[in-house]
Amino acid sequence: MVQQRKCKVAFLVLCIFVLMFTILMQDHLKKSFNKFDVLLATQLTSSTAVDYRKIYQDRSDSITERCLKQKHKSVILKSDRFKYSDKAKVVLCETPKVASTTWQIALLKLGGFNQEINDALMKKWAYQPMPNQLLSHLKTEHEASEIVRNYTSIMITRDPFERLVSAYRNKLSKVADYPYYRDTVGKQIARSQAAEYLHGVSLAVVQSPTPGSLDKSPQFQNLNEEQKRGVIEYAKILKNGEVSFKQFVRFINNYAKRMNVKDMDIHWRPQTDMCLPCNVNYTYVIRFENMVAESNQVLSWIQNDRPIDSPRVNITGGQPPSVKNSRTKRYFEQLDETEVEILRKVYADDFAILGYDPYKYNATKTV
Repeated sequence: MVQQRKCKVAFLVLCIFVLMFTILMQDHLKKSFNKFDVLLATQLTSSTAVDYRKIYQDRSDSITERCLKQKHKSVILKSDRFKYSDKAKVVLCETPKVASTTWQIALLKLGGFNQEINDALMKKWAYQPMPNQLLSHLKTEHEASEIVRNYTSIMITRDPFERLVSAYRNKLSKVADYPYYRDTVGKQIARSQAAEYLHGVSLAVVQSPTPGSLDKSPQFQNLNEEQKRGVIEYAKILKNGEVSFKQFVRFINNYAKRMNVKDMDIHWRPQTDMCLPCNVNYTYVIRFENMVAESNQVLSWIQNDRPIDSPRVNITGGQPPSVKNSRTKRYFEQLDETEVEILRKVYADDFAILGYDPYKYNATKTV
């Protein structure tokens, strides 16, 4: 009996020892795996680290090479498009619809602007320029050239067609933030293309302020019901300026045929015509599609010499490229291929010099 008890106690002790050993081994293995995970993550991070300096140098070299194939153009650097900060020693080519507001604010902050940037201030800046320093305010072209040559110079580029869609949505569509462009450019486009949508009804009749004048018009009465609905709908567009993307593209194409692109509105004027990358050797050319990461890397370099306790300027937000790509694709599918081909010629320099694919977006219709 005594022998049996001893065996039981020994067995119990052995079980406790095995259990404790198992727990200790599990903890050891867990720590070992954690160390391995950290090591692996470090290796992956280091092996996939982005060499931004090489990216910017390669990008600059590529633009220089492409520019050799272009005709030389005389340029003027004393332009409103070039904003700068003497304090930060930075000059920015500000291109609308290419993160221009975001970078203008960053430039202001780099220069010491400390006023709270709220909705009221942003609304004010929607109708008047931000208080950045402008090369256009300098006395001579030589002064402008010296700033561009000696300061850190920055240009942000964007796919020309994605930028065009952004300009349309922000200025002329029903989702536009402010009505100014609809009331001016939108209504102008609507009037110039009215004949195609009014089925013979005169523009004067459709826009007559006299109540009931449209219904009483013989031209309108002779239309079928579908045509009448079309005329009534277009009368609304004439009134609110919310033209379609197709109408906007026709406006751009017709304008480019008749006028110099230099006279285009800055929101759809070619980027290369404003920022002159064949004449300005930019320190950094940032791609809009990777704007946040690239901008913050550049901003970190610019702020290297600032005191540690000074506020750091950085950039956040933005929709992922996939959203913008699918949106652009959807808008371009509304066009005829002939219209898209004309657009490719209008923005040919942007595609060629900045390295974007002119056939990334295509129409679904052929004529």
